[in-house]
Amino acid sequence: MRFPHPLTLLTVAILAAAALSYVLPAGEYDRRDDPVTGRSVVVPGTFQEVEANRIGAFEAIVAIPRGMAGRADVVFLIFL
Repeated sequence: MRFPHPLTLLTVAILAAAALSYVLPAGEYDRRDDPVTGRSVVVPGTFQEVEANRIGAFEAIVAIPRGMAGRADVVFLIFL
């Protein structure tokens, strides 16, 4: 058995992420700055649901070409 092509793996990952956008709740936590570390940390118990941004079939299909066109300079550099 051979390992799948990288574009096949990428396509499966994008389709899985699109499907999960219908299953997982969209939300956010409040944050505060930790005075000891200076980092922004999540405040426990402050999860609030926000409007979900569902990914449709068309958006999932065009994600790879749109991403490659957006970062064509990096793709070109890798192919050198």
